Amino acid sequence: MTSPVRRLQMIVVFTVIAIGLSWPVARLNSQAQPSIALVVDDTGSMFDELSGVRDAVKRRIDELAAIAAAQGTPFPMTAFITFKDDVTTRTISTDPAELKSVADSLLASGGGGCPESSVAALIRAAQILGNGGELNLWTDADSHHDGAGGFNDDDALTNIITTKSLQPRFLVSDHCVPLEGGAISEGSALVAKRSANHDPDGEALQKRALRGSAVPSLDTISPYADEDSIATFSRIASQTNGMFVFIPKSSLSTDDGRTAYANTTANMIFTTVVPSVMQVTPPSVPQNAVASVEITGGNTNFQGSSVVTVGGSGVTVLSQSVTSPTRIVVNLSVNDAAALGFRDVTVTTNLGAGTTETATGVGALQITSPPAVPTVLGISPSQIAEGTTADVTITGANTHFANGTSTVSLGTGVTVNNVVVSNATALTANISASSGALASMT
Repeated sequence: MTSPVRRLQMIVVFTVIAIGLSWPVARLNSQAQPSIALVVDDTGSMFDELSGVRDAVKRRIDELAAIAAAQGTPFPMTAFITFKDDVTTRTISTDPAELKSVADSLLASGGGGCPESSVAALIRAAQILGNGGELNLWTDADSHHDGAGGFNDDDALTNIITTKSLQPRFLVSDHCVPLEGGAISEGSALVAKRSANHDPDGEALQKRALRGSAVPSLDTISPYADEDSIATFSRIASQTNGMFVFIPKSSLSTDDGRTAYANTTANMIFTTVVPSVMQVTPPSVPQNAVASVEITGGNTNFQGSSVVTVGGSGVTVLSQSVTSPTRIVVNLSVNDAAALGFRDVTVTTNLGAGTTETATGVGALQITSPPAVPTVLGISPSQIAEGTTADVTITGANTHFANGTSTVSLGTGVTVNNVVVSNATALTANISASSGALASMT
């Protein structure tokens, strides 16, 4: 049975974040500090990703600018930061035209060897953001990991996020792996991307040496030195109540993969400004299937009056259970005639006093063809805290789950206490996540 499940305290990495681009309840407020930070890896191997970032950021800016103009309020102050081995603040602005110009100027080039200074870039962004600000990251590489006080100090980043109640969203598409001879490159790039993201003249190494002489413990004595990008950013997201999504670089060779990446990019930014659907887990359900999906909102007030709808025909909401103001578990039925493609997911909530909150995730759910082999579609809820025990629902397609014969494995650090099968495609597992459980593929 194929499983796309990735775990850090039960984080599911095939999840695609999808955040609403339509909202009747907007909160565009002038701030003395930036409320949004866009932190972008612009190394050579990010060529495919940056195309989606450029287009989606500009689209999102246009939509928010129209709302700001209609309300007579300033556009939210936004910081635009890029990084390779070094970190560059491109602009801090409330001017949509300037922000779009920076987005247009994003070019995938250079970068020296993998890893890069993603943690350092996030620290810079976190330092300038106002309390409660939104911290967005796009990368395909591991971060450098320095000891305490270093340029890329993971714990310093986590502390800033927590102290300032920031809202991190991380979109990762690859990680570094050792190459023959000990060099490092992005995992799926290897040969094709190697020349674009490596520096045969050693310029990056010179920069690294200069940086190392100015800060302590460069790439040394960090407890996270062996982590890849997926482990690092899923861990930080879990520690800070943030969002993590993994879209494999290999998927960007397909139209659906590029659409998913662009939708995710457009939907993950400016979520602190408006109530939004931030995540649907799993992000795809095949035709002729019944599945349990978890909807995660940002700045939402989900409650008993909330109503979930999926755009288009052929998808029916069978039931829903609100577990918190930002989470709803929904049972969906997709008939065999449902059109393939991406669907908007909307949650409408009557807040009383004549106020209705509408949170939409554009392209949040993809309807796919039925799989040819038994496949795990997803786990709900998509994460549990380390050191806790919880029930999770596992949904499959073309599966034959049965009590007494079906077993569940979720990798090192997660104990499956018992399994109860509901039907051939759904079961509930009671699981315990140990303290310090690490991210892994299973």
